[in-house]
Amino acid sequence: MSFTNYGENLLLNWAFTATGTAPASLFIGLHIGDPTETGDKDEVLVADDAAYTALAGRKAITFGSSSIGQCLSASAITHTPDATATAYTVTHISVWDAQTDGNCIMYGELAVPRTIDNANPLSFAAGNIVAALE
Repeated sequence: MSFTNYGENLLLNWAFTATGTAPASLFIGLHIGDPTETGDKDEVLVADDAAYTALAGRKAITFGSSSIGQCLSASAITHTPDATATAYTVTHISVWDAQTDGNCIMYGELAVPRTIDNANPLSFAAGNIVAALE
């Protein structure tokens, strides 16, 4: 995963000016395209999946302590699309500091894009989401 511009500034302020504050909670967002350095592009919309928006979309996530420059997700994440949603393909995920709105901290491309629908939810086991410094 790569830091967004916001995430880079958050980390730099914490490390070098003691002004950065870690988010109280983190949430995983799903994207149907590259969210870019701003993190605000191509997030799944109600037009793609009513359940994503109705359930506030982003799922809470926790990470374990860092080791060898990376943190692994400590919790499993599952998103089951709305029963009426047509299939769509998730290509990227992102880490946010809020369940709705908020700031995107990191984003990354899935190794294999996942097409999801009501019969095929998107799941990540604990340890499958890796936040790392490059």
